[in-house]
Amino acid sequence: MHNVVAGPTRGACGVGEGDEGEFGAGAATVWVVDDTEAILVLATSVFERAGWRVTTFEDLAGARSALAVGPAPDAVLLDIHLPDGNGLDHVRPFAAAGSAVVVVTNVAGPDQVEAAFAAGADDVVPKPFDLRSLLARVERATRATRAARFAPTPPPRAHPTVTLAGGAERG
Repeated sequence: MHNVVAGPTRGACGVGEGDEGEFGAGAATVWVVDDTEAILVLATSVFERAGWRVTTFEDLAGARSALAVGPAPDAVLLDIHLPDGNGLDHVRPFAAAGSAVVVVTNVAGPDQVEAAFAAGADDVVPKPFDLRSLLARVERATRATRAARFAPTPPPRAHPTVTLAGGAERG
């Protein structure tokens, strides 16, 4: 299923009036890739209330197809265990497209956390999660990804000149 939800709304869910994220209404996009309907609904609600544009996917195929045809989102909230594959196998394409990737899993043991970071994830959040913490962690990951993307590239370092015995120089 692919569902685009736009525009902030208000209501109960732990996040409400005055909790807009630092990215502002419509300024940031997040894709939620999870096969659990409750996660899709709750994540959509919390991100919308914070001013994010949200697109949900119940499988990897939908998210990969969207990535192939359109701009990458600012962030991807990616479940590990999905009906059509392991989310960890798909972290790298999202990260390479410039998205912050936050992996969510109900099995957040050391092996899964290590594998997620090795695959290029920016953070790992165990299920069940606190909605405010989830939002804060995705916003932090997005800030870090944006900062890295737009950081100025340092100029190449000049090779030092070495004076050899007898006054000859070598660069």
